[in-house]
Amino acid sequence: MIQTERLTLRPYDVGDYEAYAAMVADPVVVRHAGAPMTGE
Repeated sequence: MIQTERLTLRPYDVGDYEAYAAMVADPVVVRHAGAPMTGE
């Protein structure tokens, strides 16, 4: 884990799945990283 006064970076956790899935499925978020991902 990396932590500063304003930011914490940590490994993914099972509890992060819903938010991560929503983020990578959003075309606006991933427009520079390729096609949006699906749940498949």
